[in-house]
Amino acid sequence: MHSDTTCSFLSCTRLWHFLGRAIYVLQQTLPDFFRIGLVSNVDPTRVPDLVYNILSEQTEIENIYSPKIRLSYTPPVALPSPFPRTLWIEGLPLYLASSVFIRHTMKTLYSDLRVELRKVVVQIPPLTPKSNEAGHSRSTREKSLFIGLTVLGTTRVSGGLGEW
Repeated sequence: MHSDTTCSFLSCTRLWHFLGRAIYVLQQTLPDFFRIGLVSNVDPTRVPDLVYNILSEQTEIENIYSPKIRLSYTPPVALPSPFPRTLWIEGLPLYLASSVFIRHTMKTLYSDLRVELRKVVVQIPPLTPKSNEAGHSRSTREKSLFIGLTVLGTTRVSGGLGEW
């Protein structure tokens, strides 16, 4: 039996396989985000076929997003007070809702929208002496995926190029 702070070879291999599949899905679908929306599920029996934002009672369809997903955005120019420097959204329902809001808002203001992936990084937080103390353990399965991207589009009013 393995504790929560370790993972067996099989569970670690499955985790890395799942992470690789999630990265693949994001690399293949984020460039078309403004056309197809956010892809949140894959069908592992038919990889690389994709399942677009469907709710299914089938257990074999796995959501690539954690229920604890966090989206952070730091604008290039700080927002005025009382807004924080970095905006955060936490939790899968808010993440999915914000993707729909962003997609529809941007499509209203811009045409020819496209997403360019700039960087994909898997980060594994280091174990610190404090994280090893009783009551402060963290799982070796804990990982973060950071995606750097650029959004390009043409403003509907002036016809100028916008880039974020």
